[in-house]
Amino acid sequence: MKAKKWLGLFMALAMAISMTAVFAACNNEGNKVTVTWYDGRNELKVEKVEKGSKVTEWTPEKEGYEFKGWFAEASLTTAFDFTKTLEEDTDIFSKWLSSEFVADTNEYYLVGSGSGSMSASSWAEEYKPELKLTKDETADKANIYTIEVTLYAGDELQIVHSPKTNDNFWDAQMGIGYFKGCEQNSEEATDPQYYVVKDSTGAIVFQAAKGFGDSPLGWNAKLAEGKDGKYEIKLTTYPSDPSNNVIEFKFIEGIEALEKTHDMAFIGINGWTEDDLVAMTESQDKATWSGFITAETEVVFKVYNKINKAYIGGSEDGIIGTDTGITIEAEGMGAGNIHLPAGKTYGIRYTVATDKVEVEVCDYYLVGTLKIGDEKVEFTVSANSPKLTKSADNTYTCDYEVTDVSADFTYMNKGTLAEFKAVFGCSILGAKDWASVNPAGRDGNLEITEAGTYTFTLTIGEGMTLTAAKKA
Repeated sequence: MKAKKWLGLFMALAMAISMTAVFAACNNEGNKVTVTWYDGRNELKVEKVEKGSKVTEWTPEKEGYEFKGWFAEASLTTAFDFTKTLEEDTDIFSKWLSSEFVADTNEYYLVGSGSGSMSASSWAEEYKPELKLTKDETADKANIYTIEVTLYAGDELQIVHSPKTNDNFWDAQMGIGYFKGCEQNSEEATDPQYYVVKDSTGAIVFQAAKGFGDSPLGWNAKLAEGKDGKYEIKLTTYPSDPSNNVIEFKFIEGIEALEKTHDMAFIGINGWTEDDLVAMTESQDKATWSGFITAETEVVFKVYNKINKAYIGGSEDGIIGTDTGITIEAEGMGAGNIHLPAGKTYGIRYTVATDKVEVEVCDYYLVGTLKIGDEKVEFTVSANSPKLTKSADNTYTCDYEVTDVSADFTYMNKGTLAEFKAVFGCSILGAKDWASVNPAGRDGNLEITEAGTYTFTLTIGEGMTLTAAKKA
């Protein structure tokens, strides 16, 4: 009996130890992530690493191929960052280049826009002889093409080849993603501006500007501010696997920056050539360019810089307001084209610092000596300005509570609590047209001398007339 008792105790202890080990193993497994290394769809190896740790880089071998590095996605666009810690299961993809040399019979050309050499292209669908890269016929078992160009800040470029593939001029274009050293400069990988190419000092020389597709391989390379100069652009090609093509640059010498970098206009309203441009107005501080467009029929346009021949399209976050009907083309040659529905007037503003276009539908607004919350809104349209809505043909109304703001606007006539006008305009540009209603009032303003809620009525005839009636 004693033997059986001791045997039972031993077995129970063994089971407890075993269960503890299993539990510890399971708990430890929960602190690990799986790293899978790929060659195309084939797994090279799978390993477990501690969550929050880094994975160790290694070099695989493949007969007949040269290993070209590890990448973060199957498209082999972004080099994998071995300095980051892993918090989830991760796939890493290898890139290879065939060791067999294949001679390239294509010709290559720069395309783009700019104030320097790229002005010869202006994104025209034609091969410009002065932008043709020259092949180095002395290179041994290498396809090397070069060209020297003058570039100013903001100039954009890509490389295309001749002959066309499937009669498509833009097929197999090469953008900033093909530049040696192109790197993601932020976690916001979907935003083109965060892909950059740096020089040996770490200074940004090229940054991405939106081109074709959702990859930096198709995005334009844009020269950074302060990097005006003469450059050699060098292209090395691998016809057996064009994804390995690489673009490099060499700085030759600096040049004086342009005194005037922007001269903006609308293009597309009357046509898409420089003969069809409609001028925009520059702000006094030179920070913005703007203009109004009245669309009798649907209007499709972009903003165009006459200095560097650049086309600037719109974006969804550049549409001010909701339910505007304004749309932006997302893909193809028309990517960025702004579509304005017929029957409305629009305010458009281009901001130099951000290279961004904003669009807003114009409406009728009540302006004057207003206080909206703690904000003083003085005869200008803001995002919170009272909007006059159509109540009948040629008549627009709104209700507004008038309070005494004379202490905030001391220039008003004695006894006046607040002054008003009606304007047609938008928040990004202000007034396009003003209604002057009271010749006896200060500057023609409608003067209110008694506090209360008023119905303001704008009547449009030969001019615009604003009246106000106090509500009971």
